[in-house]
Amino acid sequence: MALGSGELIWWPYLTAKYGAAFIGLLLPSCAIQFFVNQEIARYTVTTGEGLFQGFARIHVIFGIFMWIMMVISFAWFGSYATSGATALFELTHFPVGWSQKMGTLFWAYLLIGFMSILLLSARRTYIIIERFMKTMIVICLIGAAITLTNKEVLRTAFSFFPAYFNPFHFFKHGFPSTWDSHDINLLITAICFAGMGGFHKEQWGRSSEIRFLHF
Repeated sequence: MALGSGELIWWPYLTAKYGAAFIGLLLPSCAIQFFVNQEIARYTVTTGEGLFQGFARIHVIFGIFMWIMMVISFAWFGSYATSGATALFELTHFPVGWSQKMGTLFWAYLLIGFMSILLLSARRTYIIIERFMKTMIVICLIGAAITLTNKEVLRTAFSFFPAYFNPFHFFKHGFPSTWDSHDINLLITAICFAGMGGFHKEQWGRSSEIRFLHF
């Protein structure tokens, strides 16, 4: 349930543009990430060590390398916020009369400010993040349930099921005739970030560790 760009943006984009061409890759992508998430949480709960301490036990250089990769990844935090801000402006059209660019920037700065206050001022940041993500899961599940009642969705959904439950669908049919090579980065991102929470899952693990130690 690591809801992010893969689930909310890129898989819907690819499916809307190419139909069921890639949908069979979704379940295997999520299945791979399950083991990453599970083992990181298990390691933190059982040892009391964080993610990068575990990496450093393999080798110090490896731990430093993974830390640098994480810094580079989070350097795109503004882009993540902007993606959400784009959707918020389209949904609310607030501030009224602003251009799409300015409205998106308004929501992006608002989101970054909110998250900065949350992360920097909270005494138990991990628990707050966990509760925040649980709230988002409930909201997204309700939204998904409402979406499934849409007549257009009900009319077309069953045609996707044969491809959805067949991971070999893509390998059998290959790229669709309408394939745009510029979307290759988006396809890779969608696969890598389907259910991805490997690094972020440490937050859940750390929160669970606190409860475990208190118990």
